[in-house]
Amino acid sequence: MPSTSISDFLKKNLADALTAGATAVEKAKAKPERVALFAASAVNLAASAAGKSTIRKAAKLSLMPLIAAGVWNERDEIGTADAKKLAAALGFGWLGDAILMPRRANLNRGAIPFAVNHLFYQYFVRRAGAKPVKELLMTMTPLWAGSVVATKLLQPKYLPAAIFYGGLLAHTSTIYADEVLTADAIDGYDPRRGLEPGGLLFLISDSLLITRAIVGEEKTVAQLFDAAVMFTYIAAQLLISDGISELSRRQRAVNHS
Repeated sequence: MPSTSISDFLKKNLADALTAGATAVEKAKAKPERVALFAASAVNLAASAAGKSTIRKAAKLSLMPLIAAGVWNERDEIGTADAKKLAAALGFGWLGDAILMPRRANLNRGAIPFAVNHLFYQYFVRRAGAKPVKELLMTMTPLWAGSVVATKLLQPKYLPAAIFYGGLLAHTSTIYADEVLTADAIDGYDPRRGLEPGGLLFLISDSLLITRAIVGEEKTVAQLFDAAVMFTYIAAQLLISDGISELSRRQRAVNHS
């Protein structure tokens, strides 16, 4: 990653996220599971903001299976082995969702399956030759350290998740920024461009989740945080999944050329 300001970095990620999101919506025209995903996401977000716990939980548990269904339906294009690995990654995401379902969830326990989720993702991008971007790593490391200190001061019981899972997530996000992943992308949208903003959205989502735990149970604020956490989380999982599917698709094309 060339040396750029934080504002330039955020602008680039926002532009890529918006373009990736538009393409993800476009895919819904040919993929019924994608339509179902957007419908379930809308229900989950509305229920989260309105404090409708039962509806929120039911919709949330359908999200990762619907993304995984889309991956499996593309197995002829991305390869059955990669489709299984990516579906497994999403399965661990689903397990994390289930553990974090209660209002007063154990964030340390929930972090374990999500860590496996990200290790699967790391496997795919490292296989494509990506490595942590040093400039971004130098930015992320003090931010991660600051979040650990804040957690220690405000919610020390969540310190294991902040240290180990937070460190893994920050490290993974720097790998998504490696330009080797999009070196051959042409002008216009390439799903691989969604990897970097997807990693950033995951960081934002988990930061909001920790903040939500600190804020507590005040009704209106808690509900708004719930909706914000889920919006960024769903977008992150979808962008990363689509990006990895594209990596696998291109790898398979090279292997069969």
